[in-house]
Amino acid sequence: MSLRDELADRWGLLTAAVTGGLGWALLETAFTNSPPLVPVGIGVGIGLAVLGVKVLTGSVVNRDAVDEGDLDIIKGSPEEAWLRRAELAARSLREVASSARPGPIADRLREVVGESTSTLGVRRPR
Repeated sequence: MSLRDELADRWGLLTAAVTGGLGWALLETAFTNSPPLVPVGIGVGIGLAVLGVKVLTGSVVNRDAVDEGDLDIIKGSPEEAWLRRAELAARSLREVASSARPGPIADRLREVVGESTSTLGVRRPR
C-alpha cells in the first residue's frame, strides 16, 4: 500500500487514538502534581508514535502487495464461472450499444460498455 493509503487506514488511526488515550489516562494518575497538559502531550506523542510505526511498517511490508489486475483465475473455479458470466454480460451490452440509435441512450450505453470492459481487465484462467 502507498503511504497515503496507510495514513488513511481507519484501523491505524483507531489504534493510534486508543493507545494515545490509554497513555494519557494512565499518565494522568502518575503526573498528578504536573500541569494538566503534560499527560495530554505525552498521550498525543504516544498516539503519533504508534501511527508512525504502523505507517512505516505497512509501507515496507505491503510494498509488494498484489494488484487486483494481477490475479490469476484458476480454471474450473467459481471465480472463472463469474468471470465468464461477466464477459457474457459485457458482450451483450456491446451488442445492445451497437444497435442503439444515436442519442443519450446510446451515449450512456457506450459509457457502460467502457466501464464493463475496464472491469474485466484481469488475467485469463490458467
